[in-house]
Amino acid sequence: MTLVVANVSEDYMLQLILKGADASLCLFTNDLTPAETDALNTFIEMGNVQDYAPKTLTASAWGIVQGSPSLASYAEQVYTFAAGGPTICFGYFVKRGSNLMFGERFTNGPYIVQNAGDQIKVSPHFSLE
Repeated sequence: MTLVVANVSEDYMLQLILKGADASLCLFTNDLTPAETDALNTFIEMGNVQDYAPKTLTASAWGIVQGSPSLASYAEQVYTFAAGGPTICFGYFVKRGSNLMFGERFTNGPYIVQNAGDQIKVSPHFSLE
């Protein structure tokens, strides 16, 4: 038997997951590919170097498009760094309080941050099929 979730319900689930409260967008520096079994402590956050700070993802700012798959997306977030390093960033993760929501390894990374003005741009997204 195959469970089928209607697109309208996918939309509703994304609303519940992402629009319930603000979350934090963080960069991770350990060389890993996120997995379903991960916990928040699986990720090593960049830390307070090179003017890094997590970005707040305002719950109401998520855009959701119903379809197959239904997709939630957030405006591009830009991290601009001060001189120092080098620091290697492998991807990003999203957390709400002490709960891991999801993570993604950069497909075109990792990025090495070492010069004043270096940037990492992240477009958070989440889908349900």
